[in-house]
Amino acid sequence: TYLGRKGGIAEAQAAVALPAYGTRGRITAPGLPKKEIEQLTTCISQLPDMEIEDLDYTIQCRLPGERRYRNLLGLPLCMALIASYIQKDIPAYHIYIGEIDLLRQVREVPDEIIVDLWEDIQSGTISKPIRIFCPTKSAEFIRDEIEGATVIACKTLDDAVFRTWPELKPSA
Repeated sequence: TYLGRKGGIAEAQAAVALPAYGTRGRITAPGLPKKEIEQLTTCISQLPDMEIEDLDYTIQCRLPGERRYRNLLGLPLCMALIASYIQKDIPAYHIYIGEIDLLRQVREVPDEIIVDLWEDIQSGTISKPIRIFCPTKSAEFIRDEIEGATVIACKTLDDAVFRTWPELKPSA
């Protein structure tokens, strides 16, 4: 994800595993709010074939220059958990930005985050190719085109998942 000029690029890593026989799933996530993680796993479990509740989670968010969890890490954290669960990589050139609400909607992020990201791509601070998955209104905020940069508007978590891994989308 991207945290703005001060934070730059940040990384969310997650590992999902079956709990030991006879035990309940647990969350190991230093510095992250447990209730937020539980809410995100509940949202993910609402997706088709993503029953990830009651598993073991090990989560690490590398936040340059800060230690505080921010809500705009919701989408990248969901994507990291899903990638671990389905055992598929997230392409290195993907950036996910957005908070996830209880209905799996991707909530808006501050405009300055999107402006700073776009300016960093234009200046070459962030290399291309790049695919940015962000809330719909944030995607509309970007007017200029940059070769090698693609913006994908995500109304819901589902949009980000199925645009990242189209083969997961259930057939009608």
